[in-house]
Amino acid sequence: MNEIVQTPYSNCQLLKALWRRKVVDVEDFEPLSIKLNNLISPTQQIADFKAMFACTELPVSFLFVVAYRHLGQLLAQAKFSSKLVGLIHLSSHYRVTILPDWSAPYDLRLSLTSCESSPKGLHYIIEVNVYQQSGLCVKCTNEILDKRRDYKRAGSDNETKGELTNDARGDNVAQISDAESAVATNQLSPQLARKYARVSGDYNPIHLSGLLAKLLGMKTSVMQGMYNLHWSLSKVDGSEQATDVMARFNRPCFLPKKVELTINSAGEYSLFSSQRSDRHLHLKLS
Repeated sequence: MNEIVQTPYSNCQLLKALWRRKVVDVEDFEPLSIKLNNLISPTQQIADFKAMFACTELPVSFLFVVAYRHLGQLLAQAKFSSKLVGLIHLSSHYRVTILPDWSAPYDLRLSLTSCESSPKGLHYIIEVNVYQQSGLCVKCTNEILDKRRDYKRAGSDNETKGELTNDARGDNVAQISDAESAVATNQLSPQLARKYARVSGDYNPIHLSGLLAKLLGMKTSVMQGMYNLHWSLSKVDGSEQATDVMARFNRPCFLPKKVELTINSAGEYSLFSSQRSDRHLHLKLS
């Protein structure tokens, strides 16, 4: 795979690269990796994140906040056959050697590694690795879906109330269980989504405006899935000690909504709507 050592794009460079980006045919997909060295997270961003989630230690998922802007730099240069608006984040898998010190210099390697076609659409794998003092700290593997407009999951017309499905994957992912014990609740709102956008840089229009979300095919604005992951990790005792964190994003979390974090007998966490009719996140730590 091609790896290019670069410096971070300025806002102007990034916008220009995104504007000039061309979609290619599926068969013309090419993996790409970029390396950015000697980065330092802004002190104010770290402070704002800690204040927002009332945490003293940064969760491993803070890597998304660090990498988000640079992912745009990767995707603006990559040869793949999807538009950037409308991509669905299905999962994030973190493998931790040691949590980085985000106030000290670090290096990032961002890679678009593969593209596979399925009846649901095109599945991409994006890897983000963070290094400090020449050692690998965290490897994060993300699955992204460009869903086919004509895809329809089997049985969707007569889905029963008890089943939880992932609208993105189209899979039956869980049954509501009375064995789920409540851990914490949270009230989500469009104002909170906009506040998180300012902290993270995730200004995807489906999170910022109900009107824009409707224009892009959603019924209203949607909470950022990564916000739900950050918040859930902040409520799990000892999450910063985990060396393997697997997060799967299930149904879209339409706003406003009250959500409940639960744990089952296997020690796995889920983020449900308040009536436990929809699951938005499934989380496993070890």
